Amino acid sequence: MIAKAPDIPVKSHPLGHVDEYLEIGQKAGASDVHLAVNAQPIWRLHGALEPIWPDAPPLTGEQTAALAESFVPDVYKTELNTRGDSDFAYANEFARYRTSVVRQRLGIEIVFRVINTNVRTMDELGLPEHLKLLTRYQNGLILATGSVGTGKSTTLAAMIQQINMERRDHIITLEDPIEYIIRRKTATYRNARFLRTQSLSPRRCALRSGKIRT
Repeated sequence: MIAKAPDIPVKSHPLGHVDEYLEIGQKAGASDVHLAVNAQPIWRLHGALEPIWPDAPPLTGEQTAALAESFVPDVYKTELNTRGDSDFAYANEFARYRTSVVRQRLGIEIVFRVINTNVRTMDELGLPEHLKLLTRYQNGLILATGSVGTGKSTTLAAMIQQINMERRDHIITLEDPIEYIIRRKTATYRNARFLRTQSLSPRRCALRSGKIRT
């Protein structure tokens, strides 16, 4: 399927804020938006990376730097300047995004991936029934592996949701950046999440809660 270019004149480029690109991507159903130096604004639509506007001019290093400056929180700007890259969750009125900002040889590159705020159940994903047994063990380790976009995070979120619906336990998830926001169900006592920027370590918080479960 070929996506239709948004009805915005090319002379309007670059757009003034990343939210304008993200709104366009959200309305088209894109899963990713890429803003890189010497490249046209790109989205991933129906699994394929392609320019949002086929005739748009490439972005310059100054333009991507200005876009990053407009939305990256100060704590992550410091990380970007010292380490050369930063990953975090970004949210606006349209959606939540897994965001990666990287300092390349030519300048700043920004990549957004849309986070589906609807946490689907294992049944909705069509996962095998026997996988539910894994969520009922008291101890163990589950690894979800695969290439980008194959559903690792979606699968793990669904398994946590299964625990959330069935068990009376504390659920502690460690994510950086935080992606899925799993709402507390009736049978769950607590759903806590932690960022590296918090002063109290995740393990200390878990011990204070009484249990380390997930």
